[in-house]
This record gives sequence, structure tokens and C-alpha cells, in this order.
Amino acid sequence: MAINLDLAIMALEGLTATPVSIQADNDEILVEAPPKALRELARLLLLVGGDDAEPGEEITLEPGLHVVAGSPRLRVRRVEDPERGVN
Repeated sequence: MAINLDLAIMALEGLTATPVSIQADNDEILVEAPPKALRELARLLLLVGGDDAEPGEEITLEPGLHVVAGSPRLRVRRVEDPERGVN
């Protein structure tokens, strides 16, 4: 199976309307956003972590589109569970 693309597109469109801010400084990453944008980000994380997603699937949030300009690109990739060896 694969990530539900319709749901992913809806969440990405939500982030286009209300992008998040990501700041990386030394050993810390800060994500700032209004509640609506945080909910859209959470939806994307749930899609990547859901039962339908497969190892290697990922979502990329682009600066100036899904995250504010000046923020680094954010990539979220699913990997196999190292303890169970399964999704």
C-alpha cells in the first residue's frame, strides 16, 4: 500500500495557506506555527506513520511553499521499525 495521496495533498495545501516556520540552531530545531498549520503537519506525520505507508515513503516540505521562506527544507521519511523489522 502507499500513503493516501488525496489526504497528503489536502494537508500540503493547508500548509501552503498557513506555512510553518522551522529554525535550526546548533543542536535544536524549533517548529513554530499557528494551530491550523500544526494540525496539518500532524496529519502529514500520521500519514507517513500510518499502516498504509511503506518504508522509504517520504513527504518534503519546501521553503517558501509549505514552510516560510528562510526555513530549511523538511523531509520526513518512513523507515522500518528497528526492533520489530516491520512497518
